[in-house]
Amino acid sequence: MVVQHYLGPAVIILCAAFAVMYLVKREIRPMLVMIAMAVLVAIVLYAAPSLFSQNSAIVRNGGEIAKQIN
Repeated sequence: MVVQHYLGPAVIILCAAFAVMYLVKREIRPMLVMIAMAVLVAIVLYAAPSLFSQNSAIVRNGGEIAKQIN
């Protein structure tokens, strides 16, 4: 909860600030890297709980695959 409410937005805002800084300096590649990092942080923080919960399809399929391997 702390991560989603405080840490996540702080990291996204920090990445956005660096992206704007690189945009002003006209450095495209570092700007795109910062934007990509902000997107990845958002995906991990906000989509992971629904993707990797106990009842999700990903976790169930992973469990079935692990049982088949053993």
